[in-house]
Amino acid sequence: LGYAAAGAVLAKAADLPFAQCVQENVFAPLGMGHSGVIQGSVPPTGAAGLYVKDAADRFQMIPPVDSDHPAASGAWASVGDAARFLQVLLNDGALDGAALLKPESLRALFTAPKQFPQAGLGWFLGDFLGKKSFSHAGGLPGAIAEMRGFPEDKSGVVVLTNADGHSLTGQVIWAVANALYPGAKEKDETPEETPNTDAEAFHGDWAATLEHYSGKVALTLLIENEDTAYLRFEEGPMRRLQNFSLMGNEVSGYLWTDFPARADTHCPVKVRL
Repeated sequence: LGYAAAGAVLAKAADLPFAQCVQENVFAPLGMGHSGVIQGSVPPTGAAGLYVKDAADRFQMIPPVDSDHPAASGAWASVGDAARFLQVLLNDGALDGAALLKPESLRALFTAPKQFPQAGLGWFLGDFLGKKSFSHAGGLPGAIAEMRGFPEDKSGVVVLTNADGHSLTGQVIWAVANALYPGAKEKDETPEETPNTDAEAFHGDWAATLEHYSGKVALTLLIENEDTAYLRFEEGPMRRLQNFSLMGNEVSGYLWTDFPARADTHCPVKVRL
């Protein structure tokens, strides 16, 4: 909702459709010739097909999500173009002589308020393998992506995938970051509690209670293996967690559910066991 509102404000201020505004002020100046903003379910020319897993765990191609908020989910780009955008953020707001952001605007992106020390403007801030880092990840049915930058070294990683139901983006980010910074380790912010790193120790059924505005909701989490987990609300059906990840004793992922009221609700899930 925040990105949709920001896009509407931008279009109003520029007196241009959002897609045209971004094309003229971002994509064109940065030479991002394989990027664009679509509205509707027609993919751009040359776009990779999108895949989701069916009930039999087979990948099936689907059309792009028909979105009415292009600022939140209507941008398409090649990995090369996305990397050029990341370079701008790592290079003082400019690339190849094209200045996209003023210094004060760039500082605002990566300045967190005191009450939310890990939240910049559109970016998650914090240490990654002991290095200052900013990142943003997200997904829609058939696509998962992640971008992470290390401003002190002006390096970064972009991962785009055309399927969901996997944890490859996080795995690739970790692999590349470990190659960039061999021997680096995450800071231990909770030394009094060491997470169990034996993934098999967490396989099986877990029960919990969700404190929801409508009341307490019973949750059941089933972890089959390091790649597959399911979540159930109350007595409803088990639904597979997309982009499932089990890091130490923390489970993350997302699913689509009709709980509690709206259909097709994108529901992020993050659980510490």
